[in-house]
Amino acid sequence: MNIFFGLLACLFVLSGNAQNLGGSNQLQAICGQYCLKPIQALVEYAKNLQSEVKQLKLEADKPCASKTVKKLEIQEENTDLNLTNMRLVASTLQQQLISLSEKIQKKLAKINEYFAVPYKKIGSKYYYIEDTEKVNWFKAVSKCLAFGGHLVSIENEDEFNAINEKLQANKNYWIDINDLAKEGEFISIATGQKPSYLNWQPNEPNNQNNNEHCGELRYKEKVHLMNDDNCVDKKLFICEPDNQLK
Repeated sequence: MNIFFGLLACLFVLSGNAQNLGGSNQLQAICGQYCLKPIQALVEYAKNLQSEVKQLKLEADKPCASKTVKKLEIQEENTDLNLTNMRLVASTLQQQLISLSEKIQKKLAKINEYFAVPYKKIGSKYYYIEDTEKVNWFKAVSKCLAFGGHLVSIENEDEFNAINEKLQANKNYWIDINDLAKEGEFISIATGQKPSYLNWQPNEPNNQNNNEHCGELRYKEKVHLMNDDNCVDKKLFICEPDNQLK
């Protein structure tokens, strides 16, 4: 009976230490004379059992590891796809920026062209006389505005004579007077008032065919005099800066 209880005691002690036990000397030191051979077999069995349990745990962990690896692979693929999409978006934005930059440069070039128009001093004032491009009266108004001015508003005979000396023979030039608001009542588009100086050709203005409402300097008999003409006809034009009207 004592031997039986001794075996049980040894099993109890050894149950948690099967992996750490060495040979028969260690067993004999723990169990004494009661358990050398019987317990040795049990210890070997416990070792094998623990080894199998560890192996089962490793096998059980493999599917989880596989799933984790699969998830990481999917995330990596998604990351690569996102990076590719981001590169495409960045490339598209870059092309749009280049296109926008080119458009802005063209606009700036036109603006610089407009503001680079050299007003020249003629008499006591500054004017720009367009000697090449012919446009209708409305376009001439627009161009002078772009130049920072307006169609010329001649205020006296001195200005009239000074400008006349610079105009080309056989060429006609738009000026700012018009009677678009009311037939026969010419006003200056620059001031919104009746012009302070007029010098019409003989028998003008006559509103020929009821469609002559814009003022010009028409060349006739070696001099440019004022005349009313169809606003859509194309002519040269004269501008002056806004800051020199009295």
